[in-house]
Amino acid sequence: MGYIYRYQLSDPLLRDETDLENRTEDISQIIKDHFGINFKDIQVKGSFFEFKLYESVERKFLMQMGKKLNKMWWETDLNYGFERMIQEFYVIIYPDLNGSEDWRYAEFISPEILNNYDEFSMRAKQYTQRFINNNEGLGSEKVIDNVEKAFYSDILSAYLDKNSDLMQEAIKQEADEDGVTCFLVKGYHRYRELTLNDMDDKNEKMLKFNKDVDWPYLAERKSIKPLKEHVDRMEVIEFSKQEKEIIKELSTILDLVLESAEKIEAFENITRKNNIKFKVHNVGQALATSLSISGKEPFLYFDYGIPDQINEFTKPDVIDMPTLEGTTIILSHVHHDHWGRLTEESNAYKCDWFVPDQKIKKIFNNKLAAILVAGGKVKKISIGIELGGIKLLYGAKSSISKHQHETGFALRLNLKQNDKEDVHILIAGDQRYDYIAPEYLSDLDILVASHHGGIYFASKNCEIAEPRNKENALIIYSYGMSKDGKKRNTHEHPSKTGDYKSKNWINEHHTPSDKEFEREYITL
Repeated sequence: MGYIYRYQLSDPLLRDETDLENRTEDISQIIKDHFGINFKDIQVKGSFFEFKLYESVERKFLMQMGKKLNKMWWETDLNYGFERMIQEFYVIIYPDLNGSEDWRYAEFISPEILNNYDEFSMRAKQYTQRFINNNEGLGSEKVIDNVEKAFYSDILSAYLDKNSDLMQEAIKQEADEDGVTCFLVKGYHRYRELTLNDMDDKNEKMLKFNKDVDWPYLAERKSIKPLKEHVDRMEVIEFSKQEKEIIKELSTILDLVLESAEKIEAFENITRKNNIKFKVHNVGQALATSLSISGKEPFLYFDYGIPDQINEFTKPDVIDMPTLEGTTIILSHVHHDHWGRLTEESNAYKCDWFVPDQKIKKIFNNKLAAILVAGGKVKKISIGIELGGIKLLYGAKSSISKHQHETGFALRLNLKQNDKEDVHILIAGDQRYDYIAPEYLSDLDILVASHHGGIYFASKNCEIAEPRNKENALIIYSYGMSKDGKKRNTHEHPSKTGDYKSKNWINEHHTPSDKEFEREYITL
C-alpha cells in the first residue's frame, strides 16, 4: 500500500515549455530527502512527477516540499509553482461484508498497472530487489514475477456505506460471476487529523481508507516518533463504469501462485509431552488465538486478527501478541479481522503462514507477497490436517454459497488438564457448523464461538452441539466494543448467545469485559 501524489507545474504555459525529465535527479533527491524513510518510489515525466509514500502526510509537509522544489528555479523570474493533479483509480467493489447489507468492501488500484504495464513491471522488479532476502522460497520465475508485481502494487481499501454514491451505483450495475463490480474513479486521497467526528462520520463523498502499513516501512517506523493520529480519505470527484475484463486482467497480474501444504510441522509440539498454554487474545472485533510451550512465546497462532477500519474503535490500547520469527500462523479464512495484525508487526513477515485455498483480495495478496520477499513462507491448504491431539478441520466446499465462512478451517485440540482428565477445545473461526463433521463437534469442553458469536449456520437445519458437561464447559466470545462499553461493533456481535445458552453453554467468557483467556494443559 502506498499513497500516490502527482504534481504538475501550476502555469499551463510553463508546463508546455518545460521538460521535467531534465531535472529528474534533482527532483528525486529533494523528494527522497524530504520524506526520509516514508518515501517509497518516484518517477518523473515530461509534464509531471509522481511519488509514493508509505503513509500520507499533512498538507504543510507537501507545501514545504514545494518550496524546496521552487529553489531549483530561483535563478529565473518565472513562477515555477506546482499543483497537485487529480488522480485516477480502478475501484473494485466486492459483493458484501460478512453478509452485511450496510457495507461493501472496495479496493483502489492505480490504472498504471494496465496503462503502462511494461514500465510498471520494470519498476516492480527494481523495487523488489531492494528488499528481497531469500529467493529460495519463491519457486519458479513465474512465481517471482507475480510476487514482484503484487509486492510493489499500491492498493488502498475502504468500506462503502450503503448510502454512498459508489455503493448505490455498484448495486445497479452488472457484476461478474463472483458479484464483483469495477469503476474508474477520479479524485484525491486526503490526510485529515483525527477528530471525534471522524469516528462516526459517514460522508458519502469522502471515503475512509483502511490503514494497512507496508512491511518495508513498518520495520523502520519502530525507531521514529509515529505520525499524528489521522484518517485517510478518498475524495471522489467522478466515476464511470468499467468492463468486467478489468477485474480479470488485474487478477492475472496480481494473484499469487502458492505452494500447497500437506503437513504443519508446528503440530509436532502437541505430540510431545509438553505443558501447553492455550490463549484467546483480547483483540477487539477480531480473532486471535495461540498455543505456546509453558514459559515461552507462542509457537502457533490460529488466526492473527485485529479490527478492520469500520470497527477500529473496538481495538484495545494494548494487544499482547508476541511474535518471533519462524512462528507458525494459520488462518481460518482470509478476512481482514483474522489476519490484520500483520500490518502492525514486522516480525510476522518472517513467519510461516498457512492460508486456506480461497479467493484472496488484492490487498492481502500484497501482504503475502511481502512475506515471501521478507524471507517468510506462505503455503495454501485445501485439505484437513491431523497430527496427534490437533486437527485442522477443512470446511467441505459449500453447495449453498461461495462464502469464505463455509470454505475455511476450524481447529480442534485434544489436550489433558492432568494425567487423567482430558479437555476438548474447538476454535471455530468463522466456520459454519454445517461444514464441520459431527464427530468434531461432539464432547466439547471449550468452544470459541463461530463468527464472534454471530451467525453460525449456512442452513436452517444447523444446530449448535451441546457440551460434554454443562457445569464445566465454557463458551468464549471474541468480539469488540468501544473502550467505554457504550458502543457495540457494527455487526452487533455476539448476536446468538441465546442459541448457545439453549444448548447448555452456560459459562461464558467475553473478551471485551473478561479480557484475555488462557489456561495451561498437558499434551496427550
